[in-house]
Amino acid sequence: MAEICFGCFNPLKSAGACPNCGYDPAEDIGKYPSALRPSALLNGRYVLGRVMGQGGFGITYAAQDLKTGERVAVKEYFPAYMASREADGSISAFSNQAANFEHGKERFLEEANALVEFRNNPYIVNVYDLFQANGTVYFVMEYVQGRNLKSYVKMMGGRLGEDAVNHILLPIMEALEDVHSKGLVH
Repeated sequence: MAEICFGCFNPLKSAGACPNCGYDPAEDIGKYPSALRPSALLNGRYVLGRVMGQGGFGITYAAQDLKTGERVAVKEYFPAYMASREADGSISAFSNQAANFEHGKERFLEEANALVEFRNNPYIVNVYDLFQANGTVYFVMEYVQGRNLKSYVKMMGGRLGEDAVNHILLPIMEALEDVHSKGLVH
């Protein structure tokens, strides 16, 4: 059986960096030691791939939905300052943070449920699924291919003109206004 790249989910002919997308799993392990490993299966359906990002409240993974074959993004509630990952992949809150961790999980669930209301807004990712596993919560979102603003600005020589800024920021500000109207702060 051929191996797959956990960056782009295309077949691989050999180990190492993917010739298609450049993803190298060894880099992720060193960069994101608390993350679940590529190939982890969640909810019997989602095969995790590379870490797309990690912030104060969680980790976002590229993934593949085995039911549809679609590429998706999976967001995991994992505030590393309140909890740790066990060897089996589960998350345990620090004893002095248990109440805060549970409150955060509830807010995370509320955020995911609220985002479902924005389905088909072209400037807000669609949320497809929400579930609990490993002592935490996950939501599955639309995977959006592209680059982040920081790399785009760098590619454009470090500056953007007024037209480019308006083209990028006005839709984002409108989407944030919609989200804020539902009581979410992002």
